[in-house]
Amino acid sequence: LGYRGAGRDASAGERAQLALESSEAQVRLLLDSTGEAIYGIDLDGHCTFANPACAKILGYDGADELLDRQMHELIHHTKTDGTPYANEDCKIYRAFRRGENVQVDDEVLWRRDGTAFPAEYSSFPILRDDTVIGAVVTFVDTTEKHDAREALASSEERLRSLLEYAPFAIVLQDLDSRIQLVNTTYEHFFVFPPDRLIGSVAPELFGAALAERLNAADRQVIKTGAVVELDADVVEQNLPVKFVRITKFPVFKSSGEISGVGSFVLDISAQKMAEERLLQTHKMEAISQ
Repeated sequence: LGYRGAGRDASAGERAQLALESSEAQVRLLLDSTGEAIYGIDLDGHCTFANPACAKILGYDGADELLDRQMHELIHHTKTDGTPYANEDCKIYRAFRRGENVQVDDEVLWRRDGTAFPAEYSSFPILRDDTVIGAVVTFVDTTEKHDAREALASSEERLRSLLEYAPFAIVLQDLDSRIQLVNTTYEHFFVFPPDRLIGSVAPELFGAALAERLNAADRQVIKTGAVVELDADVVEQNLPVKFVRITKFPVFKSSGEISGVGSFVLDISAQKMAEERLLQTHKMEAISQ
């Protein structure tokens, strides 16, 4: 006898589905392409997704090996000092437990083979309809940065030891002759407290004659970039040292520009006194002859 039917325009729905699939593919492409490790966890701490960089850094063959794994027990179970890291203390979990963003740069994560590496990580809550349903975590292996930081700290410690235990005084001045750094020997030589030295102009600490010589030497170093050496008599200044030999040299920026003047100050009092005694002996011998 016939039939009855109904129809609807499905093009809008199809476009929305295609747009969603395209968006998901774009997100997956971004996750797969970044060198930063990214993974997600649900409210129980189980992995809901992970990108290839995450699996690679942690020593797994693929991201699928991490899915549904308890991530804290897998990669965050022990602190830097070797003590167990309790689940309830995990900073990563604060993202969904307290709904706050977390950023940490001084902890370690653990690889599949049981080795640890220093890491910087961030954890952010995942919201659905204003409800926290998990967290997304990003991290990077900072081994190179950590090693460089330790090497720099070690280098600075060696330099500090060199400055403090050097048998000669060391002073660093800027282009206006203001003191930026001195070592302990400098303080002992000239009996000036550190709070008086730092920020002061070095020539102002001495008599007019020596101040002029020091100013001239500083200008010559800055102008020519050459090393300048001078001997100075400080007998009249009531200091522990009587004669000093000052070697001034340029201090350069990484760009090659002169940024200041450094000085080594050596106590030559004994040498000068010995020279004077020898000279006096020669005079007496001459008179005798």
